Amino acid sequence: MNSQDYINKIIKYSARFVEEVTSYNALELYDINIHSENFFIPIFNQIFDLKLENLNKTIKKNYPSIDLADFKKRVSFQITATSTTKKIKETIEKFIRYNLDKEFDTLYIYIITEKKNNYSDAQISNLLPKNFHFTVKEHILDNNDLLNMVNGLAIEKLSYLAKIYEQEFSDIQIEQRHKKYRYGYLSSDEDKLILNSLQVKVPPELYIAELDIDEKLIQDRINEWCSSMGYRVKKRRMPKQKLIINELAHNKVMCQDWLFWEGKLFTFRDLSKSGEPLAGIVDKGTITEINSEDYYNQNENALRVFKNLLRNALREDCHSKGLEWVNKKELLRFKKDKDQSGSKMISWKGKHKAKKTVVTELINKKKGHVICNRHLAFHPAFELIDNTWFLIINSTWSFTNPDGRRTSRFEKDYLSGIKRLENNKSIYNFFRFWSYFLRYKDLFSRKNQILKFEEIFPFMVQPKLEDDKWLPAREELSQIEHKDAIIMNDDELTLNLFD
Repeated sequence: MNSQDYINKIIKYSARFVEEVTSYNALELYDINIHSENFFIPIFNQIFDLKLENLNKTIKKNYPSIDLADFKKRVSFQITATSTTKKIKETIEKFIRYNLDKEFDTLYIYIITEKKNNYSDAQISNLLPKNFHFTVKEHILDNNDLLNMVNGLAIEKLSYLAKIYEQEFSDIQIEQRHKKYRYGYLSSDEDKLILNSLQVKVPPELYIAELDIDEKLIQDRINEWCSSMGYRVKKRRMPKQKLIINELAHNKVMCQDWLFWEGKLFTFRDLSKSGEPLAGIVDKGTITEINSEDYYNQNENALRVFKNLLRNALREDCHSKGLEWVNKKELLRFKKDKDQSGSKMISWKGKHKAKKTVVTELINKKKGHVICNRHLAFHPAFELIDNTWFLIINSTWSFTNPDGRRTSRFEKDYLSGIKRLENNKSIYNFFRFWSYFLRYKDLFSRKNQILKFEEIFPFMVQPKLEDDKWLPAREELSQIEHKDAIIMNDDELTLNLFD
């Protein structure tokens, strides 16, 4: 959008504001006036380059004469819907009476309806001390004055102001204020609230043991391999985490559901069982079985360790489902198969059976070669709420080079483009997919899945908010382009799977 587009939005929604205030004040409903004090803080901050605070909240209710102030820059504002000369005089008289002219060099009186054309500088100047500058033209403002000031702002500020006006005076905001100010209540209708969290049933016990590995032997083995490959030999002692991983790989054990902390190995696997792969690297005489709840309730440090162990257990469960962990970005994403060409799809069921594209190749539209891959992914986090564990799922995308491993250098651009297409419905649909995917089992699923997930449980809230009105307007984009790459809309999001 260009500057004029943003200015047009500001004009449109600021006119709504003036009309709304005028209507309520005509009915002797003045709550909107109080509401406007907070609304104007970011507006004035951008236009006047200030850091205002609402004195009626930060200092005391009904602060004399002024509502907003920047003490550092010594600028103050009175926000009022009353445009009479009497109101102007009363404001200035009170401003002087409370010696505010000693604290502030500038006083603006902002009329949120429309100012008069007959204010007299001569009448007002008689009220002012000689060293205080205040003129009708310069310091009594209304929406028209504000629009003239906005016209000269940089596009970044215009974009910010347009977003504030649009969100604050959208249909849903006006409708909710109408219910609140006219009738004293919001809608009594209930609405379902779906949080992006799944209840998790964690293993009832965890096992802790000290290590029993030959660190020197493992490091020599690693250095021998490095030397054979032409890599630099490591002279310093290697981290034990790396030594453990190498020892497990040497024993042909591939698992991630363990944690090394303060010289001990933590896992949900029963280390006392014969044949347990992890048992080969621990001192069997030190194996301790602990109740999970007793452990994570000890202190904050134990809780943090337990959360990390849950994350590693999730990584192990998801690995068997075709996901890979990206350590630097702390996300799980669908892995590109070695022989994959085109898209990778997963069957699932929302309301109906469907297929979700989880990995797709982005093709150069001119030359026809693969530019990169787009992987469906999510950032996991675990939270304990009222002694119940939840997995927080923040769905996202990951972009890799054609080999499907290294991060694409255009990932940031692609992600920002996709984010512009997102809304509550698309985010909800992705969450429903992840919920189904993590809970689904078939003949090929890992038999001993560590974490068990419950079905989505909706919360009932009031008032009911309609997304199509609540969400700010967005441009309809059919595709996102970056140089020669093209990403199409995900058509699956248009399916009515969850009605």
